[in-house]
Amino acid sequence: MTDHFEDILVIDDVVNTRYQEHLRQTVMDSKFPWYFNRDITSPLWYWEQNKLNDSKTDVEAASFTGFMHILWGREGKDSEWYDIFVPLLYSMEEKINMTIKDLVQLRLGLFTLNKNRQPHHVPHVDYQGDGLKYTAIYYLNDSDGDTHFFKEFLDPNIKRFINGYDPSLFTVEKTVTPKSGRLVLFDGRRYHASRYPESTTERLVLNINFNPV
Repeated sequence: MTDHFEDILVIDDVVNTRYQEHLRQTVMDSKFPWYFNRDITSPLWYWEQNKLNDSKTDVEAASFTGFMHILWGREGKDSEWYDIFVPLLYSMEEKINMTIKDLVQLRLGLFTLNKNRQPHHVPHVDYQGDGLKYTAIYYLNDSDGDTHFFKEFLDPNIKRFINGYDPSLFTVEKTVTPKSGRLVLFDGRRYHASRYPESTTERLVLNINFNPV
């Protein structure tokens, strides 16, 4: 028996449509700062932290570029834009019947249209070895670029990436299509993967990593 949260809970309209649009317009405004990350899915960082990469690993082939903006990090508030997202956290707490005790990270992610034809990015978990219990993904716009959730959970005794990424070691449990106002709650140790949008101009998400009371 494990202490995993087995469900992948999808909640539509976790906040009202007016607030949904306010958030989307805010992050798409020309004044909002996005920061380029050449490896936004972080396989190299992940593999190095877990001593999983070796000389045969093709890191470049597993790297996917995108943009990010951290609202809240390990040291606390990390952006002047954080406050406008607080009502979303309160609404999430009410919808999932949990209270956030430890907000680990609040990070916005942006992928732009990219027809690379990959089924999805490299499976990952947002934090390793930190006792992270829950992750939530909030979608800020309607888009293609489904999120893939896998049956597998992080296990430090199973070296799934010792020779790079092997798709045969992962089985898709569920896919969720981005929709404005939609929130997905799942165990923070469950492997998941994003995908580039191939028919819409951008895919906007907010990753929420937390431990509850």
